[in-house]
Amino acid sequence: MMQNSPQSSPLPAGNRGSSALVSVQGVSMVFQAGTVALKEASLEIGSGEFISLIGPSGCGKTTLLRLLADLIQPTSGAIRVGGKTPQEARKSRAYGYVFQAPTLMEWRTVLQNVMLPLEVMGFSPIGYNAIPAIAPEKKEANYRAMQVLADAIQHNRTPKSFLTKKSFTNAIAAVAATGGSTNAVLHLLAIAHEAGIKLSLEEFDKISRKVPVIADMLPWGQYTAWELWEAGGIPLIIRRLIEGEIIDGDQMTVTGKTLWQETSKAKETKGQKVVVKAEKAFKAEGGLRILKGSLAPDGAVLKLVGTERKEHRGPARVFDSEQAAMKAVLKKQIKPGDVVVIRYEGPKGAPGMPEMLSVTSALVGEGLGSQVALVTDGRFSGGTRGLMIGHVAPEAQLGGPIALIKEGDTISIDCNKGILNLEVSASELAKRAKAWKAPKPHYKAGLFARYAALVSSAREGAVLEKPE
Repeated sequence: MMQNSPQSSPLPAGNRGSSALVSVQGVSMVFQAGTVALKEASLEIGSGEFISLIGPSGCGKTTLLRLLADLIQPTSGAIRVGGKTPQEARKSRAYGYVFQAPTLMEWRTVLQNVMLPLEVMGFSPIGYNAIPAIAPEKKEANYRAMQVLADAIQHNRTPKSFLTKKSFTNAIAAVAATGGSTNAVLHLLAIAHEAGIKLSLEEFDKISRKVPVIADMLPWGQYTAWELWEAGGIPLIIRRLIEGEIIDGDQMTVTGKTLWQETSKAKETKGQKVVVKAEKAFKAEGGLRILKGSLAPDGAVLKLVGTERKEHRGPARVFDSEQAAMKAVLKKQIKPGDVVVIRYEGPKGAPGMPEMLSVTSALVGEGLGSQVALVTDGRFSGGTRGLMIGHVAPEAQLGGPIALIKEGDTISIDCNKGILNLEVSASELAKRAKAWKAPKPHYKAGLFARYAALVSSAREGAVLEKPE
């Protein structure tokens, strides 16, 4: 296990933990979402450093290779992937890749939603993911991670050999205990599906209601990912969760050791205030809620940490795309008390559930973050704050109730009771459903068309169904 050595941040004051682009040297990251934020990134590259992407192909790495090939322009030297250029390596089936020379960005919300659960499940070596990109320890971690990978291959230690149902409930608890976002729900449901382990949407709510919040992390709290690392990092969080009997420390990891063996001696910086013991939790309940009701019969997801409001009732302002909603916000057409409904942004409708960071940020920027609610069949960024409800299922493209909402309909939300209702009679909804017609798909051919045809509901992780 990598041991962190607390130090003062080399980033300028005001930039620590920033979600803006940071030029770094020698990054080790796991890309769960594939494209992540690289589409609009401007990347700077120095020579002689390394990026390690570790794990079996098919975890977004081929997509990342393609993006690197398209986006990265070296300032000196050449980028090599396992001795090949990114273009040559696109078809590689190697277990790991080593990129020479590039730099990447750090996204703070990725820590709770991807890095933390991957370590808790045992996918990633514990203590490596939270090391800041420009910390000197990062370079050593890269090499150590490759050694862990080589040992796992030698001993045929695959994810399926150590993943259990408790691995996933551990991960859910860790996300809830750190104020992680709704994106983690999609990630974990999808990974469980691929691992052949049954995991339901309802389990996220059940676990989160029992788990206290023990890490004071941005965007809802005070501290950045860097400050978490200085305090003791992910190993300290895991140790605290095990000590509080919140997660099972006997679960195995990629190293062949248990969670407790990896974290029992986790170092804690004296006087740190980022991570506390369970009995001194910042909040009594975790940050995730699953809502159901006449508007979301199959469920919807809310990140409760980040909003103090638990109830809302107001008129629907209906938009059939994020762009249309964004125009209305910028034109100041959204008023306090409104419920902004953005539909046809689900797995099939968009397709692909694009992340709605712009419109949620705009609502906060207009001073409406604490006065309105937002409901969508799409998804949000980890940085979202306020009463923002996503993953509504069934989605609009399938004719779910969200597709039947009309401007001005009353929508009621009760987070404590887990309710999301459309206050329209069943007979009226049946009449609207009979008249409803699915919009034409955005893509009639190609990859996106095939994706939209095969993708499942968000309540199942939006995984691809097997064609019959």
